[in-house]
Amino acid sequence: MKQICIILIILTILTSCYTQSEKSNNRRNSISYERISDDNSWGFIDNYGDTIIPLGKYKFLNPIDEEGMIFAQLEEKCGYIDIKQNILIPFEYDDLSVFSEDLAPAKKNGKYGFIDRKGEVIIPFQYDEERYFYKSGLSEASKAGKWGFINKKGEQVVPIQYSQVDCHKMETEFIFAFDKNKWAIFNNKGKQLTDFIYDEIYGTSNNFDYFNEKYLFNGLLLVRKGDQYRYLNRNLQIVADFGYFTKAEPITEYGFAIVKKENYYGIIDSMGKIVIPCEYSLIEHPRGPYQGFYDEFYAKKDGRYGILNEKSEFISDISYDSFERDYCRLKDSIQAVFIAKKGNRFGVINKVGKVTLPVEFEEINLFEGNSFTIAKRGGLYGLINSNGDIKLPFEYKNIISNKDWDYIILQKDKFYGVIDKQSLKEIFPMEYEEIEQCFYDENNFIAKKNSRYGIITRTKKIIIPFEYDKISNWVEYGPKEHFVIKDGKEGLISREGKIVIPTVYDKIFVDNDILIKVRKNGVYGTINWKNEIVHPIQYEQILWEWPYLTDRALDTVYVEKSGKYFATDITGKVIIESISNKLINDKFGYKLRKN
Repeated sequence: MKQICIILIILTILTSCYTQSEKSNNRRNSISYERISDDNSWGFIDNYGDTIIPLGKYKFLNPIDEEGMIFAQLEEKCGYIDIKQNILIPFEYDDLSVFSEDLAPAKKNGKYGFIDRKGEVIIPFQYDEERYFYKSGLSEASKAGKWGFINKKGEQVVPIQYSQVDCHKMETEFIFAFDKNKWAIFNNKGKQLTDFIYDEIYGTSNNFDYFNEKYLFNGLLLVRKGDQYRYLNRNLQIVADFGYFTKAEPITEYGFAIVKKENYYGIIDSMGKIVIPCEYSLIEHPRGPYQGFYDEFYAKKDGRYGILNEKSEFISDISYDSFERDYCRLKDSIQAVFIAKKGNRFGVINKVGKVTLPVEFEEINLFEGNSFTIAKRGGLYGLINSNGDIKLPFEYKNIISNKDWDYIILQKDKFYGVIDKQSLKEIFPMEYEEIEQCFYDENNFIAKKNSRYGIITRTKKIIIPFEYDKISNWVEYGPKEHFVIKDGKEGLISREGKIVIPTVYDKIFVDNDILIKVRKNGVYGTINWKNEIVHPIQYEQILWEWPYLTDRALDTVYVEKSGKYFATDITGKVIIESISNKLINDKFGYKLRKN
């Protein structure tokens, strides 16, 4: 059932990437719904902003599925509701998951079974663990530590007697069982097709690549025995036997695989025919973060690289030091490009091998789906598209942006300005000594002007006046407010520009929402968030346990006076008159040594 939880989490991440909300279309009408959440609960709003399911009731809500059903967790039980909170499947299950092949794994009274969308039990609660139903119409099931496969009628297709079973979720024909440290291949009717002889079958959960699931079993099945590899066709006939290749990879979507013979690499097709001879010191696929490998190949020979397309055809000569695969917008389409490096210069090659930017630039940033990128030529930066059209002249000391920003920061001489990424129109003129976006709002910027910091909006409204020596941006475990320094003194200002703590302290320490530790003239005290003094600023040291680590609210404050410690509550009332140095060292020795 652990895999069920993992897959459910993955589905949630994929649905709500980088936010805590996502939209699901209700197919029965034109209204769309968006999940919302806080630290402890989930709800839904509609596309008009109206609350449909309020926060505070459900511990978790999944997106609306294709049948208008919502997986929900209410207190410690799981069930299904619709957007009107009608209960479709009662909250009586200890564990429940999403539907696959119209059946959902469910746990009740310590055992697992399957229910349908009406909540009717289709497969009785008798298993210790179970998985989803895959495209093959089978699910893995476990009893007493042993595994097998069952069908949608609950019949054992592969007996529940193996230490492990597996399948590839996109595969409908083959399934696998593991016994006595070896794998065997079965068909989806339960017939054993091979002996238990393989140490690894590529595509099982032990080596499954979620990013490249479509590449597995495309023409040839790759298996390993010891350090030797074998390719099998769909009839499980041997195409390349053990010992022929010293290393091998699964066949790609286009029907090609990287192989290694002795010390050299080549490429075979889905029939096992060598299409690129084994004469290269390395052949590999380009890879992207969280994207798996791409269809093209890089080939290395005599220390230089070339590119092959997805059909294993060379599209560049072998003369480059390195490549980085990228993608850029050309009119209304996204096209793959390769940023090529030769010596200390860079250029761009498109997907058919045409050099669209000559290898003459000192830097070329990734396009990352944009129509142009930042490049450096003659020691200065500009903006250029993949066909060589200059969008911004090469006259800037620095240009800063990334794929998530909708703006570009420019530096010319000692001054910075900001332009819109799409229109290239000015947002802020080139008159600031520093500028950066506030981490919590893409419309607010911390800027420096006339040697003083402030915060302004894109519409040039001043949120915090330009009168501070420093304004913090993101601070790990820090408060929502900005730390500010003025004339050497520290304070806090809210994101709206309200002074929370005036700049009168030598140092302020914030790690909770009850008390703030302050230092002034070499001694310590505490204040609350209304800037009222709780512990007078007269002590040699003030310590407490960090609530983030203790997972409880601040309740005890340890205070040092004349070399002796005592303890107070959060109002400053003494609760322990004498605290031993041993207790202080045990709790805070690391902090005192650090200081």
